[in-house]
Amino acid sequence: MTMISPLRKFLTLGLGFLALGASFACGKNEMSDLPEIKARGTLRVLTRNNYSCFFLYRGEERGFEYELARKFAEELGVKIEVVIPPKESDLIPWLRAGKGDLVAASVPLEVRSARGVASSRPYDFTRVAVVVRKDNEALKSVLDLPGRQIWVRKDMHLQEHVQALNRKLKGKIEIVPLPSEFDLEDVLVLLSEGKIDATVAYSHVAELEIKYHPNLKIAFEISPDLPLSWLVRKNSPALLEATNRFWEKAYRSMFYNMLMRRYYVYSLARYRRAHWEMKDKGRISPYDRLIRKYAEKNGLEWTLLASLIYEESQFDPEAESFTGALGLTQLTTNTAYALGVSNPVEPEAAVRGGAKYLRQLRDSFENVPEAERMNFALAAYLVGTEHVRAAQDLAWQKGLNPKGWIGGIRETLPLLAEKEYYQNTKSGYCRCGAVVEYVKSVLDRAEIYRTLVEIEEPEFPEKPEAKGIADQMKGKIFPRSRRTD
Repeated sequence: MTMISPLRKFLTLGLGFLALGASFACGKNEMSDLPEIKARGTLRVLTRNNYSCFFLYRGEERGFEYELARKFAEELGVKIEVVIPPKESDLIPWLRAGKGDLVAASVPLEVRSARGVASSRPYDFTRVAVVVRKDNEALKSVLDLPGRQIWVRKDMHLQEHVQALNRKLKGKIEIVPLPSEFDLEDVLVLLSEGKIDATVAYSHVAELEIKYHPNLKIAFEISPDLPLSWLVRKNSPALLEATNRFWEKAYRSMFYNMLMRRYYVYSLARYRRAHWEMKDKGRISPYDRLIRKYAEKNGLEWTLLASLIYEESQFDPEAESFTGALGLTQLTTNTAYALGVSNPVEPEAAVRGGAKYLRQLRDSFENVPEAERMNFALAAYLVGTEHVRAAQDLAWQKGLNPKGWIGGIRETLPLLAEKEYYQNTKSGYCRCGAVVEYVKSVLDRAEIYRTLVEIEEPEFPEKPEAKGIADQMKGKIFPRSRRTD
């Protein structure tokens, strides 16, 4: 099955096995406490490849758990090393075996039966929720469960909660097991496509994931509050003490609240702003002069650059994505720094940087035919070159054209959401089906813009000289927006 997200740019996640500042390990067996960790210089964090834990976005490491663990590592004076077990159920066994020092996985890994494992103080709470399609009116409360089927992954604590509830309901729920290697994303795709009727998930994660599936909803919750905490081995008391000290200081701090706002309150959604109305003939946005200027400097078609900017920010210079990308062209922190953009909220800086970045991406695919390069560049603008090159490798393996869009990576990008394919790539998981829609949207809008501006090319007033400004401005009509020069 191909998992294709219906949302675009700000909902596209790349979950990778090679990060910039984090290294991935299959996990050496070292029973390390804090002194050994400091001597080694790395804190090995066991986590998961998903939105709330760790993912790659345009080449940058992201994730609520990752950013908190990185902050903790910085305070310890060490680097972070990310360790990804094959299955979620492997987290505690790997911790016990010494393949990592700490579990930070955004799930309430209950430790009642986990011998040799200790939990930090809680930093949040969640519940077990029943998730169904929005058109399912039959399941509204626990009382509706008898006689119904619920599909649950095996070997998960979620299954224990459903089984406990089933005992209270005298075994009247039919619990259908799903393979333990399924991630929640896999299960929700099955649910969204109508292949199963109901499943369970931790509510805080479900609230994020169902935003990829607008036809799903949380029906009700079946558990009390469950604490979210980090886990360490019981034979690492110094690390546990340091972890608790960190949470005493970090919990509800400005940094913590910022991350909660970014990943959970804002979630993955960004409010869409109204499109700039083309009240002036041939005018696309309040920033046409800047877009034309920097498109020409970088050998780009200005209407295409304008379309990209609308796709990224809807011409809102103060737009901010869930990952913290800013401005008209939604430059991430690292990308803005590399492009020499100190303030991506400033319109001219944003357009200058975005145009330069798009040109660099286009030029980086020098082995792709010139007519195809912009498709590749737009795809890379959304998810980074790592995933595009992974799609090229996959196209080659499947006998498709790795240097072509149609009949090439357009067909293989969506496959990077399937474990069969992404687990064999360096860049890892990606909801890259959204990339195909993104590229088409940018190109289609650019064609519309091109037609509109060909009707009558606008005249852009030159920057007036100091003398005679009033005379030069007389009769000119400008859009009501902040100045861009």
